[in-house]
Amino acid sequence: MGWRGAAPPFYPSSAHTALDRVQLSEVLPKQLYLTNFKGAADRCALETLGITHVAAVGAEFVEHTSELLIYWNKDITDDAHQGEAMAGALRDGAGFIHNAISSGGRVVVHCAAGISRSATVVLGYFILHRPETLREAFERVYNIRPCVWPNEGFMQSLIALEEEESGKPSTITAAEYDHWGEYDGPEDDGAACPMGLPRFVRDDTCLEDEMHELALLEAEERGKEIFATRIERRARTWLSGRHGSGARSEPSCASERSCVAAGLGRRVSLTKAEREEQAVEAALEAREASVKAQQPTVQRAGQKGGEGGGGEERRPSVLRKSGTFKDAQGRWRRPGALLMRVLFHSSNSLVTTFKSTKALLEQSVKGKKEKKAKAKATGKTASKAASKPKAEPKPKAEPKAPSAKKYKAAKASSSNKPNARQVAPA
Repeated sequence: MGWRGAAPPFYPSSAHTALDRVQLSEVLPKQLYLTNFKGAADRCALETLGITHVAAVGAEFVEHTSELLIYWNKDITDDAHQGEAMAGALRDGAGFIHNAISSGGRVVVHCAAGISRSATVVLGYFILHRPETLREAFERVYNIRPCVWPNEGFMQSLIALEEEESGKPSTITAAEYDHWGEYDGPEDDGAACPMGLPRFVRDDTCLEDEMHELALLEAEERGKEIFATRIERRARTWLSGRHGSGARSEPSCASERSCVAAGLGRRVSLTKAEREEQAVEAALEAREASVKAQQPTVQRAGQKGGEGGGGEERRPSVLRKSGTFKDAQGRWRRPGALLMRVLFHSSNSLVTTFKSTKALLEQSVKGKKEKKAKAKATGKTASKAASKPKAEPKPKAEPKAPSAKKYKAAKASSSNKPNARQVAPA
């Protein structure tokens, strides 16, 4: 059961996503990094950081090798029952990290999510090869990468390792760690937590779950980019239509500042945006001139036109006042209101599309999980049915021989019957 109150020194925060866990967290400057599977697969980032060694913890990464990098692989799943396997691998993994750093190399430690297995190996390195307690090492890694949280079995192996190395009780007890893990937030829902909202609840940090979460978040990010691109395109289309209807745009201060250098009194080169703005202004002026040339003359009221009329002719102004323009139907509009209307309708349609796409992706993920659960359930029932002993078929009863009395009675009855072959008397 969860509890509420003052925040403990550490707790599993939910203020992070799979996209945040892709980051290569620098635990030791230019020596040791911690990340998830995708961060470790970014060859460009590894080359930029000068990575020479990779420690991959997980059954999914056993076959990962490279000619340019030195790998250490360990087949361990993120399960609390794997505590003994992790305890046996801690010294080997910590030694791999220590040897790589001692030889001047740089190490990346990763698992599927960079939360439990890889964090346990890094903490073991600090206990074995650095003068730090488990609590000090956990505080260091937790402050750099707040999403870390080894499962209970792995924490038990770290507690045993610290007690074995120091000969003293561990600085973190198992009961204390379990209590931290059940923290649900402050008593006041509006109060802020120092490390984000608790609590990160997850059965296991397996590769499939991390990939599904990444796919959903990346699809959402792509949708936002498409949304921004479409909004920008519609805004440009609307602005071009506005310019074509005769409204003049105000000159930008940025272009004026860039045209004349401060204190130098000379012209400098224009940016691409400023050149586009000048082209729009030129097109606008040409459009205004053509519109004015095509408009018919209008006489004032009470005056006659013609050669001797002497009436003063004028042309109606395209602009009524600053900030307004005429649309295709001849109505006066404010550009800001129309632009907001266009953006509102387009954003509503795009947001609806993104929500439906996200719902379909989540539904597919849910369907896969339900299939897994059904497969597990059917496997268990099949194993139970196979374990039950089958009942042996009962032997069929043999037909009983007729008794002597029944045999004599049947014989007598047959002798009394007339013979069908006997010839009738003449």
